[in-house]
Amino acid sequence: MGLCDDIEAPVPSAPPAPQPAVGKKEYKDETVEGQTVDGAVIVNCEVRDCTLWNCKMKTVQFVGANMLHNCVLENGKIGGRCTVRGGRVSNCEFAAGSMSDLIDCKTSVTRVSGTVKLSGGSFEWSEVEATGRVENETGVRKCAVSHVEGSAAWITTVNVSGEPPAVGKKEYKDEEIVGQAINGAKIENCEVRDSTLWNCKIKTVEFMGVNTLHNCVVKDGHIGGQCTVIGGNVNNCEFTVGGVCDIINCKISMTRVSGTVRVAGGSFEWSEVLRGGLLEDAVIGGKKCKVKHVDRQK
Repeated sequence: MGLCDDIEAPVPSAPPAPQPAVGKKEYKDETVEGQTVDGAVIVNCEVRDCTLWNCKMKTVQFVGANMLHNCVLENGKIGGRCTVRGGRVSNCEFAAGSMSDLIDCKTSVTRVSGTVKLSGGSFEWSEVEATGRVENETGVRKCAVSHVEGSAAWITTVNVSGEPPAVGKKEYKDEEIVGQAINGAKIENCEVRDSTLWNCKIKTVEFMGVNTLHNCVVKDGHIGGQCTVIGGNVNNCEFTVGGVCDIINCKISMTRVSGTVRVAGGSFEWSEVLRGGLLEDAVIGGKKCKVKHVDRQK
């Protein structure tokens, strides 16, 4: 076929994601930005804010927020916020400051300098650097982890119920929260950056950087940066310009969307998508969200 003949075929992940027949079939030595691509060969490129299905990639650098479905990636550098479902990742680096979710993916011979969260699949013959962190069992399926080098302090297991490996204070008010794992706290009038929150009640909070929320209740906040929200409720909030938010099995209402919001499962209602904002349904695993009473400005 030419480029990347030696790359193995993708391994399918269930359930299959919807596949758009768009994008070119070959990208080389260019920047691929804000595109949805299916079945392409991508070599020596920078990929930013894209959704890729069934692609074969080599020496690619990921920046921004990207989603990969059933792709094969070799010799790449994964930065920013990346969700990988199915497929294979080998001989790659997860860059410092990055956050990647690997779901049912076969991962090997990698170097982890950022945060990698695993669910299903396998993760082996890899190395966790001093700035890196690997969390296993972050979903309903445990990942098979073997032959991973690094300090045990950086390789942690989160149990299936979603409880964190560490617990912060029980109340935060009028302060900045950076790089923390917090469970069951009340958070009010704060700026939250690069943190993971479980079972928190959150009001008038501004989210920046890369954050993950599990079963939290969020009211009257601004959600920017790169945010993953799993379960819980979001009410009377704004998804700000430039932000990318993945929302899974969450009840969302009375919100304003100025950035990009990708929803799967749960509900999204009585909200407004402002000019420049984007609401994408069922792009995460193909599970539909109940979307109703949403005003989309042209």
